[in-house]
Amino acid sequence: MKKLLTTALITGSAAAAGVFFTKKNNTIPQNTGVYRGRMAPVSNIPNAVSSQAEGNRYVAPFYPPEGKRNSWAALGEIIERKENAEIITKTDDYLHAVFHSPKLRFKDDVEFYFHQEEGHIDVRSAARVGSYDMGVNRERVEQLREEYKNAVAIRDL
Repeated sequence: MKKLLTTALITGSAAAAGVFFTKKNNTIPQNTGVYRGRMAPVSNIPNAVSSQAEGNRYVAPFYPPEGKRNSWAALGEIIERKENAEIITKTDDYLHAVFHSPKLRFKDDVEFYFHQEEGHIDVRSAARVGSYDMGVNRERVEQLREEYKNAVAIRDL
């Protein structure tokens, strides 16, 4: 009887954790967006990077090449072509996309904020679940940066 109760408790706990994980992974965080020129800060756990962060969570913003400040559209086009991404919001100065991992379908929110006057694009990439992303968000941002540089270099803006 004790073994049956232990098994039931473990199974119930695992099921509850699975429901929580699934709900969180499939819910857009409430802290996305820009408020007074700032995106949400990244947490202290190593599952996010941002150009508005400090220390080991920092990644450089994107810089459009001189004279090509109208290159904002290129970034959206790059993300639209990604099979593992969906654009949630796209305006003249803000873009929010959700990327998912191929096997387990973990979702990460990637945001860009174009400071037109300052001439740079802030970026934030954060996992929805888990406490460690194995560097996936940083790697994604750097990959997108390279694709953006290449697209803007050949584009007639």
